[in-house]
Amino acid sequence: MADPEADTLELPPVPDWGRGRPRWAAQRIHPRRIGIGHRKLISQFRDWTRAEGHPAAGRAKGARLGGLALAALTTWRPLVEDPRLLALAGGSYLVAAWRASRPTPVTEEELQRRFLLGVQELIGDRPGIHVRELYDRLQAQPAAAHLDDTRLRALLVRCGVPTQQMRLGDVGGRIGIKAADVAALLSPAPVDTSSGPVDAGQHLPEEVVDQPETGCRPPSAHSQKEPFMPDHDITVRGHITLPDGSAVACPDCGTDKELTVYGPDGGAGHLMCPSGHHFPPPAPIDPYRLLASAVADPRTEFLS
Repeated sequence: MADPEADTLELPPVPDWGRGRPRWAAQRIHPRRIGIGHRKLISQFRDWTRAEGHPAAGRAKGARLGGLALAALTTWRPLVEDPRLLALAGGSYLVAAWRASRPTPVTEEELQRRFLLGVQELIGDRPGIHVRELYDRLQAQPAAAHLDDTRLRALLVRCGVPTQQMRLGDVGGRIGIKAADVAALLSPAPVDTSSGPVDAGQHLPEEVVDQPETGCRPPSAHSQKEPFMPDHDITVRGHITLPDGSAVACPDCGTDKELTVYGPDGGAGHLMCPSGHHFPPPAPIDPYRLLASAVADPRTEFLS
């Protein structure tokens, strides 16, 4: 069980869409960083002396060992006779070890993969999970306590997770996520998303039943390319920004603030300004992808 006082969580690995400066600062001053860099340098030196992967590994290994022996013989006496050179060499090695262990930035793809792994961990051995249960369990974790329902929904859009009406056990008619769809997003190879019998040890057998509905699209071979249908309207305070930096504006009145992205009941894929003008998004921009990108900006406020 996770410690509520801990500053990080092992599961679920919910990504923080900020820069993470406090964590980076902690890594810069971490006392074990030199030790980590030392082990990396030793490993690289060992691989270099073994000449692994070299076309002529035996000859290259002998030449490298001979060069190291010659360098040791020529530098040993000056280092012993002049302590300043020894201190300079030791300081240079410490700097090299420090630089070798510098943290690498985490890519957005890696953050999305961690989020999908967290969703998969919450699903467990069940065939799927209802979105409401997923939101509640994620928000119960300290690492995701700052994410409301709208931001979590947009995060699912960002990661390309399809949703649909599904039945789990005796609870049906709710929007949920299939475990096979999450596995397909995590696997580079195609994964069979057909539902099969699952024995998770529950008293009531759980089975994913796809039902015809108007609010969500069933997953398909092109689900990654098709627009995602939210289950209700979402209003954004401020601007919805295009990739080129310009804001989406109503073609009738020119308003670019407090736009509403309409869900299925109001005509999925359309926008509305505060004056009530309906208009499609600038083709071929998907409004829900624009909405998902707003999650990365902490200044974005959602009114609904």
